[in-house]
Amino acid sequence: MKTIIITALVFLLILIVWGLNSVPKKRALRKEYYFKSNINSVWQKVRDIEGQTKWRSDISKIEILSKNPEVWKETATNEYSTTFQTIKLSEKSEWVMQVIDPPFINARWTGKFIEKDNGTSIIFEETIEIDPLPQRILSFLFLDLEKLMMTYLKDLSISLEETWDEKRVKTTLE
Repeated sequence: MKTIIITALVFLLILIVWGLNSVPKKRALRKEYYFKSNINSVWQKVRDIEGQTKWRSDISKIEILSKNPEVWKETATNEYSTTFQTIKLSEKSEWVMQVIDPPFINARWTGKFIEKDNGTSIIFEETIEIDPLPQRILSFLFLDLEKLMMTYLKDLSISLEETWDEKRVKTTLE
């Protein structure tokens, strides 16, 4: 009987370890939304990095660390800090940034801005890859990409004095 219990526990442990190792390293999310505001207004609001503390409900502080290259640290309302660096910038068209700290997160955010019908269509894409298994598991518990991006879009919409309509968000997950 003792052997059966030990065998069952070992088997259960193997299943748990195997299951945890199957947690994907990479996640990707894409959101599209149309703002009635012109591209100049949307671009200026998004590109004013320090000014985002005025309208983003999830950020308590933003500190510019360098202007060239453009590097800044965002501190969330939960006191968690992330440092970003701009890696590509095309005026009123595209902004690409990457996470440089914490070092175990390999993440890239791309914002594309398209002038359309006197307004602005945006496409925001985020990919995140976390290698160490413990951090990867924790990221699924505490790093909700869907919620983060929806909060950003909603806050941006409100700051542009537009009516927020969650139903107009097109989402693609990987």
